[in-house]
Amino acid sequence: MASKAQITAVSAAIEKQVSQLAQSGAYRSWSNTASVTDGDLVVFNNSFLYREGIAGRGKNESYLAIEIGRDGKPILPPIVTSARMNAQFRRIPAKRAAEQPRTKLVESVPAELERLGTVVFALVGRIGDDQPVAVALASAPVSTLRYEPTQTELVRLDETSISVNQLNDVDVLWNALTRVAADTDLDLEALAEGFEEAIANLSEEAGRPVDITDVRADVHSIIGDVIERLDAQVAGYQRVLGEHLSRPDDSETLNELLRISYNFADGAKALIELAIGICDLKPLIFWLTISDQFELAERFGELPFALVGKAKPSLDRYRNVISGARNRAFHDLFSFGRPFQVRLTGDAFRAAELRLFQDYRRRRQPALRFEDRPVIELLEGFTRAPERQLPLGFWEANTGVMKAVASLARSLQSALILAAPANDRPGELSTDG
Repeated sequence: MASKAQITAVSAAIEKQVSQLAQSGAYRSWSNTASVTDGDLVVFNNSFLYREGIAGRGKNESYLAIEIGRDGKPILPPIVTSARMNAQFRRIPAKRAAEQPRTKLVESVPAELERLGTVVFALVGRIGDDQPVAVALASAPVSTLRYEPTQTELVRLDETSISVNQLNDVDVLWNALTRVAADTDLDLEALAEGFEEAIANLSEEAGRPVDITDVRADVHSIIGDVIERLDAQVAGYQRVLGEHLSRPDDSETLNELLRISYNFADGAKALIELAIGICDLKPLIFWLTISDQFELAERFGELPFALVGKAKPSLDRYRNVISGARNRAFHDLFSFGRPFQVRLTGDAFRAAELRLFQDYRRRRQPALRFEDRPVIELLEGFTRAPERQLPLGFWEANTGVMKAVASLARSLQSALILAAPANDRPGELSTDG
């Protein structure tokens, strides 16, 4: 059971997120248009992004809401309610708001903390030291391949086994093994055939241990690694973007910009889908990240011409837009832009024959046959990758998207650390993040 200190800290962190959201320009603009007034209830959506690939699970039924005070400003802390909505915000007029079911935040938090379980904390648990592991070497001169992370030698060889102290580069390991085995009768040729696969198997077996009971901001964790890589990609993107803007005709700089963008879009899509899925199942995590999730949706919406959707940005469309731009740069061999239309003369259809009512089992064979049909089938194999030219300003606006993804990852990390069972003791809690 969560301690009073943890409940207070989590509630304060949620209130801070809602306060940030209520101070955003988008919310203030909406509230002016919606003419919110004393006694109204404003409900925040619990999903700000379009949900391709996640629809089977469905959104959670819990929503955060704020009551509007006499001065037109929101009253905090927020409450928890239920609602059916698609827009980012929904106004429930005062007369109906009084009948809306609601639960105080401080009453909802303890139950939601209990529902978190333990699996979600794998993302923030401490990654421990690598452990020794071994796999069998089938049909090889030695019987066992071992991973010994603490051994000093890169490769060690004895009568029955090979031991290695790293798994990152199979070529480095093979070259080291070749040197170690130079003065032995080890049959390297017999070993070579299965060595790469054996290293791959060893890498799978050598899973890195994660301690979900050790959850702290200063420990090495999965999501901490993700954040470091996101930061590195954002920094690299900003550097290359600056070079591209100063030298727009430099194809190498543009290609590097596209490479980083494509890699980031792939990873960001997976990360955001993970965050959305966790929030569907564990609404407390959404409440603790609501402002950062809304900020990300806003940055998507600022991309030119609403390329990924304005009201509900789409992760799939974001990835596909960047993929199309990447195709234009990386498929130079066949980047013709448009198809070709070749007007054929009558001679192109020499010895033409039309076969009707063919055997059903041969229905995929062409009905029209002629002398050069095989040549046409060869030419039909030449296709173009889908390409897209992006408008001026896309790459600059994409910087905001990338930074918002990194911020969401940090917010998710902070939320999980704050809500972890190990952090339910006084003096170990922080509402920062």
